[in-house]
Amino acid sequence: MFARIASDLANPLVIPLFVLGIMGYETKLTVSNMVVLLGISAIFYLLIPGAIALFISTQMQETSLDFPRRSSRTGFYATTILSAMVGSYLIVEFYKISIIQLTVVTFFINLIFTFLINFRWKISVHSAALTTGGTCLLLFGVIYPDSAIFVFIGLILLFIILPVVFWSRFRLNVHSPSELLAGIFTGLILTGSVFLFWHSL
Repeated sequence: MFARIASDLANPLVIPLFVLGIMGYETKLTVSNMVVLLGISAIFYLLIPGAIALFISTQMQETSLDFPRRSSRTGFYATTILSAMVGSYLIVEFYKISIIQLTVVTFFINLIFTFLINFRWKISVHSAALTTGGTCLLLFGVIYPDSAIFVFIGLILLFIILPVVFWSRFRLNVHSPSELLAGIFTGLILTGSVFLFWHSL
């Protein structure tokens, strides 16, 4: 029971919305701008992909939204990428704030890579998304040392929530330890690479 609750609360569709909310708060967006940011994020990262997941699950007669079959995961990833692409474009166009833009781009690139990896191997998107969000926040905490909230939330995501989710996904027999670790390493490597490229510009 606890494993399922932990897994659902740390759903990868929720993580970008949560991290962008932290970014908006720390960059002192106006209330209206924050509402728009969270609205776009909720629609294109959570609600549309969530509806797609329910539709695919029903059509493919899946037993859960964890999509154990590759054919189901592939369709879900492909349509989710299209939705995230629209949401990412809108946020990048509306918000000329580098850390918000970089966060959106990082999550989108990581989503594409997990989609491509899915053709060869099933990795944990839960652990990848949490690692991406936590690493983004920690790196911004290093770049902007006055923003202690980035470090604080980043550490919570990586060292408290991620281990719980790691355990929960294994406990639910959704992923093996190697698949969970692969998700973590994917999140770390891709996020670090995007930040290094951005910093070199």
